[in-house]
Amino acid sequence: MRHLPRLVPLAALAALALTVAACGGSKSSAPKKVVPGKPIQEISIEESEFKLDPSEVELGRAGIYRFHALNAGKKVHALRIVGPGHVSALTAKLKPGQSTTVDVIVRKKGTYTYFDPVADHKKKGMVGRALLG
Repeated sequence: MRHLPRLVPLAALAALALTVAACGGSKSSAPKKVVPGKPIQEISIEESEFKLDPSEVELGRAGIYRFHALNAGKKVHALRIVGPGHVSALTAKLKPGQSTTVDVIVRKKGTYTYFDPVADHKKKGMVGRALLG
């Protein structure tokens, strides 16, 4: 009975460790991530004040598309792509002369809009669309 006070903190610590481990969840409850594979096409989008070139793109079929954003302007730009099925992709902000890529998984037919999310650039005309249909 003298050792009981020493065992209580150890038992509490063990219970806490089991509770924390249980909170981690199981793999079956975690959202499924799609692992990007090889893109079926790279689409180059040149950004400048205040337009995107090209402003319209045809997508041949469902799959992974790599959008290559190139800042050919004199201001900071970025590229965001949104579309059916909760598609949403965003590049980092690009200084003049910089470029980057972002892969977009296109699964559903429809219009995928791409635009510059920096400041009011979209309102000034930096918007385009990619069509899968």
